Amino acid sequence: GYLLNFVTPTKMYLPTADAPEEFDGDTLTCAAGNVSARFRAETVTRLNFFRALNQLDPVTEDFGPTETAGCQESSVIMVANEKLSHFPAEDWDCYTQRGATAAASSNIFIAMKSSPFVKPPTGALSIDAYYNDAGDNNKQVGHRANFQYPGLRQVAVGSASGSKPWEGKPLTKYTMSGAVWVFGDNSVAPTSDMPLWYAWPQGYFPVALLPQSKRWSLTHRFADFTNATISVLDPNGNSVPYTVDHRGGVSYLPEPTLVWQVDVFPDVSAADAVYSVTIGNIAVGSKTTTVSYTVTVMEPTRNDPSACISSATSWSFCIDEVETRTVVTSVAQDDGTCMETRTTETRSCEIDAMACTTVQLYGRTGFNAGINGDYVKLPDKINEKDAFQSSSGFFLYWRSSFWRIAPATSGGYYARSADDAEHPLLVDSWLVYSGQSFDADPAVKTRCVAIDSGETTSSSTTATTQT
Repeated sequence: GYLLNFVTPTKMYLPTADAPEEFDGDTLTCAAGNVSARFRAETVTRLNFFRALNQLDPVTEDFGPTETAGCQESSVIMVANEKLSHFPAEDWDCYTQRGATAAASSNIFIAMKSSPFVKPPTGALSIDAYYNDAGDNNKQVGHRANFQYPGLRQVAVGSASGSKPWEGKPLTKYTMSGAVWVFGDNSVAPTSDMPLWYAWPQGYFPVALLPQSKRWSLTHRFADFTNATISVLDPNGNSVPYTVDHRGGVSYLPEPTLVWQVDVFPDVSAADAVYSVTIGNIAVGSKTTTVSYTVTVMEPTRNDPSACISSATSWSFCIDEVETRTVVTSVAQDDGTCMETRTTETRSCEIDAMACTTVQLYGRTGFNAGINGDYVKLPDKINEKDAFQSSSGFFLYWRSSFWRIAPATSGGYYARSADDAEHPLLVDSWLVYSGQSFDADPAVKTRCVAIDSGETTSSSTTATTQT
């Protein structure tokens, strides 16, 4: 489990602020170079501290040498041109294809200062800036959303710095840039043991980490926030004014996110301040749901053993008749720290197949593996039965006594059910075209990943596993 020290925060957060960059490249000659292993490692440690505040699994810095080199080259490109872009042009100084790929696949930043003694927001310090997500171009809090994606597993880290005369000023300009690779094969698809929703801030939250951008956010895997309502109550029960920055998902965000601004920076030198947040009228399929949680703003340096608080995430979505949640048990230690033990609770659940709005088909490999994917329910039935379509354009529909998977609702098909089940979730086996014939593929399965009500029915706990 994690050792998250909220009493004297010295285990995961504060020590990561001082790692030296030790960049050994040269932005004037386009030498990508490298940075110290400690610098990269402590950047990842700081990121994992932030992820742990949402009880998300830690990431590791073992994505691959190609990605690390790409992040270095991306950082050199930005410093050499004193500009920032996810899509640098080929005529930019120090341009490389690998660096451009990294820029498009990473959270990136650039900073300029006039003194070598001012601590730049590089490495671990850049993580704070990413989560703050200030500026008009960051209203979707995309950097925060990328880092908090539950399926993120590995990252790559790069950084570069350089200096030259500051044009028009009797000063030297020190420019720094960094990249943390977050897109691609370093993530896994959402599973039942990942939180269905998470917020920032949420739960017990250090006052120093409240977003200076004033942007609070809620992410929900299946949500449509178009008409969502927001309520934030202060410790006295009074409504806190807010303005909405963003409602929902965009193509480059991993999951739909609602973003709003609130001016919340309480004095917690003597006691915690608890804010109650309720997000209502969230559309999930054809129904609506409400998410409620509290934000307990606290001062980690205040010697308060009661800060060791146990908690639990909400139950995950029901997949394969199982749903899970993470329970965190926090126990005060003799040295004033909080030792947190994380356990995963699992319980059985059921889903009404007819209420399913997204059917996931998976397991096919090799020829015709393209049939795998999430099939979203269409508004109109086909042949008097529910029909579905995947993001890659395949249709899952009923015709002539069996379910078909095809690029169109007429003509040839790539796979079909081996029986006449009432719903794709009830199909016992699938036949897939192998190039010559339709053959049974027992690896192909279906499961529901979204339903009309946004809820699941559940029964007793079946297992508890400590992690």
